[in-house]
Amino acid sequence: MVYLEKADATTTAKALSELLKTCKIKMSNLVGIGTDNASVMTGVNKGLHEILKAEYDLLHLVLVRCVCHSLQLAVSHASKESLSRNIEFLIWETYNWFSILPYRRQAFMTNL
Repeated sequence: MVYLEKADATTTAKALSELLKTCKIKMSNLVGIGTDNASVMTGVNKGLHEILKAEYDLLHLVLVRCVCHSLQLAVSHASKESLSRNIEFLIWETYNWFSILPYRRQAFMTNL
């Protein structure tokens, strides 16, 4: 884990560079970077991916966006007109309720 003073792409790029130096890994060996879809990571102008390509001459660097996050965004967008936001909230909170503590799932299954 690396402590970041700021949650921006420039600070993250510097921290990554320092971490790789500490681990004795050449920055030029970096082939790809997997991230969520946050603009800090994927932004076309000031995202981490673009900074790494420009500042560290990694023109070959591949950006792999999180498939789960991308799917959630696609479903949310697709259901915008067909589902009420209240239903999406209810589905999300139901998942959260059961995913956190196993005894909640067990209690639910017992009462079926």
